[in-house]
Amino acid sequence: MFDATDGIGDDQFQIASAAVLHDGRIAIGTAHNFLVFDPEKTINRMEVPPARIAGFTLGTSNLSIDSLQKLDKIRLPYDNTFITVELSTLTFHDQYYLTYMLVGLDKTWKTVNNNEISYQYLPPGIIRLS
Repeated sequence: MFDATDGIGDDQFQIASAAVLHDGRIAIGTAHNFLVFDPEKTINRMEVPPARIAGFTLGTSNLSIDSLQKLDKIRLPYDNTFITVELSTLTFHDQYYLTYMLVGLDKTWKTVNNNEISYQYLPPGIIRLS
């Protein structure tokens, strides 16, 4: 997040008013002017900690992460394939945007909402935690 302390005078941006310039800078229109910035110079390049599985729910039952991680595979019963996986970066001073893809099911990367991933129906197969 950038604001006036970073030199942005007007942070009310206009919809569909952005363009990538030939040199890689980005221009965004505001109500009174436009802002041009170089993403290579403004992106905070701090290391993002790895996401960890902090909780696993099968249907309405919370399962022990320690026990699940000792297993090679998790087998779901045919009549209970609703899972929720809770993720954490184990840091509390910064917020990170996490993305995920369930290999063999999802075709694109998805953004994690509220640090939880939910699948209401999983087809037959095996889930591997990693």
